Amino acid sequence: MTNFQFKVSFLGVIFLLILCGDNPVHACADGPDFYQVANVAPTDVLNVRSGPGVKFGIVSQLSHDATNLQNVDQVPISCDDLSHLNAFERQNFWTKIVWRSEGDLIVGWVKTRFLSEQGYD
Repeated sequence: MTNFQFKVSFLGVIFLLILCGDNPVHACADGPDFYQVANVAPTDVLNVRSGPGVKFGIVSQLSHDATNLQNVDQVPISCDDLSHLNAFERQNFWTKIVWRSEGDLIVGWVKTRFLSEQGYD
């Protein structure tokens, strides 16, 4: 095997590990595992969407005091170098969450600014 073939094979293995590996958010390990709704008025709800943006449909709504929202993913990933983003993009993070409602698991996306790390007393 030539040096070039080894480099190509090695890069192929790395690529497969990235594709098949854990979600990058878990690799970063600097975000909270669970969130609670924050910055939503008691008379309002937080819309949960099918994707990370307002163009995606609403799949559910969360009350202003909802808790136990598990962090699944974020865009952009919170441990990425954010220097290439403009101010608007930095203010518009989306988080994919999962929670249990009446025995069912619900999955959806919310604006990260409406979440805070869940506190445990």
